[in-house]
Amino acid sequence: MTVRSVTPMMRRSGVDGAQITRTGASEEGVSRMDQFMEAMSNVKAAVNRFNERMSIMKQVILWAAMGLFSTGLFLGAPVHAAMVSELELTGGAVNYDGKYSKMMDRLLGEDGTLTLGQYQAIGDNLPSIGKACETYSLFTSGFTGAAAPSAKISGSSISLDLSSLFFGVSRGDSHKTWNIGEQATGQYNPETGEFTVSWNHMFEHGKHDKLATFFLKGIAEIGTQPVAIPAAMVLYATGLFGLGFWSYKRRSCAFSMSA
Repeated sequence: MTVRSVTPMMRRSGVDGAQITRTGASEEGVSRMDQFMEAMSNVKAAVNRFNERMSIMKQVILWAAMGLFSTGLFLGAPVHAAMVSELELTGGAVNYDGKYSKMMDRLLGEDGTLTLGQYQAIGDNLPSIGKACETYSLFTSGFTGAAAPSAKISGSSISLDLSSLFFGVSRGDSHKTWNIGEQATGQYNPETGEFTVSWNHMFEHGKHDKLATFFLKGIAEIGTQPVAIPAAMVLYATGLFGLGFWSYKRRSCAFSMSA
C-alpha cells in the first residue's frame, strides 16, 4: 500500500484553482447581468418612444377633430335663413275706454302694410281717416329714440317690436301724437304665414291712467337671404388641422433623429 503525502505547495495550488473558478463564474454572472440591464433599458426606451408617439397622435387627432367639427357646424347650417321683410295687415282692434278710442279702432281695422326695418310716414302703413276738420293716422317714427319695427319668428310664435308706433291727430296746423306701441307677441302659422299679435299700453292721464289692449292680424311676408360661411371660420378649421399635422411631422422627425 502506497501512501502519498500532500505538500503545502499542492494545497495552495488547489485553493488558487478554486478561487480562479469562482472568479470566472462571478465575472460571467456580472456580464450577463449587464446584458440584461442593457436589454431592459432598450425596452424601456422603446416603450417611452411609443408612448410619446401615441401622445402626439392623440394631439393630432384632437386638432383634426376640432377642425372637422368646426367646419361641420357651418357646412351643416342651413344655406338660407328666413327673414320677415314686411307684414300685410288685414285687421285689428283696440280695447280702450278713452278719448279717440273709436278712431284708433277704425284705423287698426284698415288693411295696410307694415314695413320692417324702417320708419313709415303718415299714410304709408295704413290709410288716414278724416272726420270733420280732423285727420287721424298711424305712423312709425324714431323721434323718441325707438327702433324701427322688427319681427322675430320662432316656430309657431311671433314677436314684434312696435315701440315706434304712433297715433296722430291733425287739425289745421295743430298736430298731436301719442305713442301706442310696445313689444307685441302672438301666434304664427308657418304654413299660411298668418299671424295674430297683441300688446298692452298704458295711457297716462294724470290720476286717471288707462290701460289699452291692442290687437293686430295679418300675413307675414317671408323672404330668403343666402347665408355664406364666414371665411374666417373656414381658415380657423383648416388651420387647426394643419397645425396638428405640422406638429406631428416635426416631432416625428425629431424622434427619428434621436433614435
